[in-house]
Amino acid sequence: MKTFALTPKITVYDRWQEWLAGADLGPRDVILTAKALQAARLGAIPDTTRVICIDDFGAGEPTDEMIDAVWDAAARQDFDRVVGLGGGSVLDIAKILTLKRSGRTLAIFQKTAPAIREKSLVLIPTTCGTGSEVTNISIVAVPSLGTKIGLAVPELLANEAVVCPELLHGLPEFAFVTSGIDALVHAIESYLAPRSHEYPELYSTRAIELLLNNLLHFVNNGRTAAIPTIAREMLLGSNYAGIAFGNTGVGAVHAISYPLSGTFHIPHGEANSRCLCAVLRAYKRIKPDGKIRHIEKLIAKSLGRNPPLDALLTLEHLIDALLPKKSLTDYGMRRDQIPEFAKTVINTQQRLLGNNYVPLDHDQIAAIYAAIL
Repeated sequence: MKTFALTPKITVYDRWQEWLAGADLGPRDVILTAKALQAARLGAIPDTTRVICIDDFGAGEPTDEMIDAVWDAAARQDFDRVVGLGGGSVLDIAKILTLKRSGRTLAIFQKTAPAIREKSLVLIPTTCGTGSEVTNISIVAVPSLGTKIGLAVPELLANEAVVCPELLHGLPEFAFVTSGIDALVHAIESYLAPRSHEYPELYSTRAIELLLNNLLHFVNNGRTAAIPTIAREMLLGSNYAGIAFGNTGVGAVHAISYPLSGTFHIPHGEANSRCLCAVLRAYKRIKPDGKIRHIEKLIAKSLGRNPPLDALLTLEHLIDALLPKKSLTDYGMRRDQIPEFAKTVINTQQRLLGNNYVPLDHDQIAAIYAAIL
């Protein structure tokens, strides 16, 4: 049986003020955002609308303790609707704020406490990366486990996803690049996922084309100066990738990158960028005939390389042009840590490993870490 769902409702605005004018914000709303976005985008909202800034609760990607603190703050006022305005971390936390407080954050993520939806949710991305606005997934770093874990349940789906390319204007270059690579990983992993089929492939294929075309344009046409001209297609590419992997899931790239982010505090998109080509090469060695060939052809075509002499090398060169090349040792990882990292992946990421293009065991995961050390 094949299934495909397209939720939530998606609305597209050319101008941010168009959404604000019709949002009907009031005292029963809570907006979760970052301080910079509050200053730049929320000057015209009613004084009665509460704004919570994640910066007040810590820096970096959210941990379970940080989400607990945000949840405690939100609970001090009755509200009916949560509006998440920001990058993937903001959107992921906003999803949790709509749930009944049936337990602490970690308990809900580990499913020892139920996820029960109580509030409505509007999600508005300001980066071109996670696609979180259209998925039922929230990710949290868990320092006590040394990794990240995800919760994927229907209760996390937004009522409305708002796409507004103007919100990408002024995005710092590093955030633009890492979020764009993250979206590309979503699209590629969705296409290769065992649960993929014709419908999600429509979205993942188009996402790969849009993201690669525009990331290449970014490199060749002034980088930050190019963002306003490519913002719409990058945001749509991220959105399409979210729709795709929301139906299929992601796999080993994310599973292997999560302990890196959890241990060395590497931003998620950057960690994914270090793992992507190594995982794809491992897939190709194990099962060269199959959808990995289709991905290579699509990458080559999107990057203007036809025939695809070495599509993965071409992709690696693009990533190196987008981000300064680093090995895992540059982040502080030692060779003797590889077996333990591979064990962590096996022990904590079965939700993702079950969605690989091919199964990977402990030694194969260790070999991927070794390839990028």
